[in-house]
Amino acid sequence: MKNIIKGILGFEDIEVTGNMHVGTLQMRFEESFKTKIRVYGLTADGRINTGKGARPADPKSTLASNSPPSMKIQSITIRKTNTVGEIEKAFAEQMGIGIQIMSPDGATFAPNDMKLKEVHTLVKS
Repeated sequence: MKNIIKGILGFEDIEVTGNMHVGTLQMRFEESFKTKIRVYGLTADGRINTGKGARPADPKSTLASNSPPSMKIQSITIRKTNTVGEIEKAFAEQMGIGIQIMSPDGATFAPNDMKLKEVHTLVKS
């Protein structure tokens, strides 16, 4: 029944907490928004890096374990009406975690001004 409702209503919000595993977030994100999300670990000096040289977080690790130790983790609700940039900023500010929302095939970065409900339409040219 839940899948029928989800199919009729469209994308499903995701509630993200610090004790969620990286792999679980990635799986739920792809199921809900039909696209991929990359989660990155902190640099050796504790900074967020989502660019060149960034290292992917272990899928078995929790989100909190990828945050700075001093960070007070706040829950995040990801909605289809959020833009890519809003979600990436929320993860950085509320969890201290670097993420990148990708195209459905994971090959390119989704534009920051695009709504999550639209990202699944990106195709390789």
